Amino acid sequence: MLDRLLSMLLMYGVAPAAAAVLNTTAPDTTHGWVTTTGGRGTIDILWSCLSTIFLCVWTVLHGDFPDPREKSSFPLVERLLDAIAALFAPEYLVFVALNELSSAKRNVVLLKRVGLEHCSLTHGFFLGMKGFHLRSANALGSGYRYQLIAPSDLACLADQGDMNGFTGYDGTAEKRRTDVEKVLSISQMSWISQLRGVTKEEIDACAAADPLTKIIACTQALWILTQIISRWGQGLVVTLLELETMAYVLFAVVAYMLWWRKPKDCCQPIVFDCSIQELEASIFQDVAYKANDLNRVWLLDSHAFEIIFSCCLVIVFGAINVVAWNVALPTEVEVWLWRASALFCILLPILCLCLLWGKIAGFFRGLAMLYACVRLYVMVEVFLSLRMVPSSVYETVQWSSFVPHI
Repeated sequence: MLDRLLSMLLMYGVAPAAAAVLNTTAPDTTHGWVTTTGGRGTIDILWSCLSTIFLCVWTVLHGDFPDPREKSSFPLVERLLDAIAALFAPEYLVFVALNELSSAKRNVVLLKRVGLEHCSLTHGFFLGMKGFHLRSANALGSGYRYQLIAPSDLACLADQGDMNGFTGYDGTAEKRRTDVEKVLSISQMSWISQLRGVTKEEIDACAAADPLTKIIACTQALWILTQIISRWGQGLVVTLLELETMAYVLFAVVAYMLWWRKPKDCCQPIVFDCSIQELEASIFQDVAYKANDLNRVWLLDSHAFEIIFSCCLVIVFGAINVVAWNVALPTEVEVWLWRASALFCILLPILCLCLLWGKIAGFFRGLAMLYACVRLYVMVEVFLSLRMVPSSVYETVQWSSFVPHI
């Protein structure tokens, strides 16, 4: 029985998949636009891939609140820029999500140090995404003034009374004495008791997207991945556009997992009312204490793990392109350019790690520009390759062949 299962795996799985990816001889090529007649057409490939890529670079984004102190803040523009960055480099999403997860864990430590015992990772994410604001009435009685509660504010509060190494931002003894007096006054802030009473349910109520929405989005993204694997299983050729879409799906799913506890599409922050004196004290902390963040090891983030992990992601992206090493392209030049781009994506992270190890940072800007050019070429080539593809590209998957039968 085991021998029979292994033979079926080789017959219907591994061998057809290798043939679908490594087939360079394609005598039955199809040129130009193909309409949908019986199987699938060019428009079907474009629609399924482009809609999935849009899902992976737009809906997966977990944006932050705008800073209430910045009058010229445009969240939609910031989200659009993040989507463009993710379009050029899908590993960017995972790097941002991993960095925010690391920051959220540090924020949880801060929140617990100021007395929020029931703090969860959701609280840490919400603090990092600028979700807690202070509000105070203006002295003249017209309107309100707002202030962001930053992690540095909580760090200052958690360290109150322990001013070792706190020298003030200008280094003078007079300023240091004034800074200590102002920092120690934080113990009388009324908004701390309000912050301690915030529950996870209150934060979840601010989010427009619940976990079910995230599950549906992941399922939609994984569907095209299932189709690609099924085509390999039946020996049908997979286009470069579909292969590239698979990379977007993999990175988007990983980013979703890292952002799982972060509230998504929040409509409004949680606002605490306070006096004008507390607001001004909070403003002072944000200026004075941030100057000393680098002197505190528990606030210092070297990003070493994030950098290494991001380099591994770029290598994974290059490895996905290497799968199509012997892909059939219209010209020999395009074949070698595709191979060179795949090798570059694998070797670039290794080179960057070597430069970081040797503390040589002068070449990073040039390497970043070169990587952007390679990514641009890959994005253009996946569409140009559709002008001449094997005929089996337009054959549909026979799902009945995957169902065990006699």
